[in-house]
Amino acid sequence: GDGTEQGYITFTSGTVTYGAFTANHDVSLPNEVSSSGYDYGTLVQIKDIHYKTNSSGADFERGIRYNVQATTGSYVKNILGAYAGKYPTSMYDNLHQVYVLGDGHIICNGEKGNIAVGDGICSSTTVGQGMKADKMAMCIGIAQATASFSGSETQLVPVQYGLQQFTPWTD
Repeated sequence: GDGTEQGYITFTSGTVTYGAFTANHDVSLPNEVSSSGYDYGTLVQIKDIHYKTNSSGADFERGIRYNVQATTGSYVKNILGAYAGKYPTSMYDNLHQVYVLGDGHIICNGEKGNIAVGDGICSSTTVGQGMKADKMAMCIGIAQATASFSGSETQLVPVQYGLQQFTPWTD
């Protein structure tokens, strides 16, 4: 090609991570958190979209990049995924990974009750945190384990990521 990247392989603290296709998206964060990032599992929503450019400065048709922020309310429709981390390279000043497909975790609270296996996870009223979807909502993950809440605590809930409009179970 023209020397641009296709996916990433990173190595951090003995762990190799592959982000070869759409299992993760490259994002930029607001300036106030760009150097530190969010906590792993924080839900993010799209602020706007821009495109990568090639060496001549032209936009790539398939080079979508997202400017994101932690979710700002419950049931947001423009949810993108869960924050994974900052790329461990000095090549990029504000380039982070957000997981959108596969296994991972979402920081959840008990705003809509305990979470059961198979429940959809959508954004809650708490910035960046997920909750059990109790009505039709845009969800980014399906719970793979139960989570019980007794107060205002949060938990990292294991999920299968995948953006979808989810209708809660009726049983």
